[in-house]
Amino acid sequence: MGVAQTDLKRTSPALVSYFYLFGGKTGDRVEMTFKGPGDFLVTDTYELPRNRAQFFRAIGKNRRSAPWPGGVYQANVTLLRNGETIDARESRFEISK
Repeated sequence: MGVAQTDLKRTSPALVSYFYLFGGKTGDRVEMTFKGPGDFLVTDTYELPRNRAQFFRAIGKNRRSAPWPGGVYQANVTLLRNGETIDARESRFEISK
């Protein structure tokens, strides 16, 4: 999981967090949540259609006209197999107010 640019500004055109996962099996679910100050919330769930030794997923949001709210943003990813958590990670970054 990561952030491509670490000096994000309130005027950045988009906020995106990406996840690089390994050992996925058909039917595994990837649950992603990206939240931040105010009403910033993006969620997505992806089910693997086939076995994947490695795969990539991303979640994010494009900025509209208003600047991003300053504060802490958090991205979470959980890999589930048959309803049980195989792995989970969290990443945080902050945009200055």
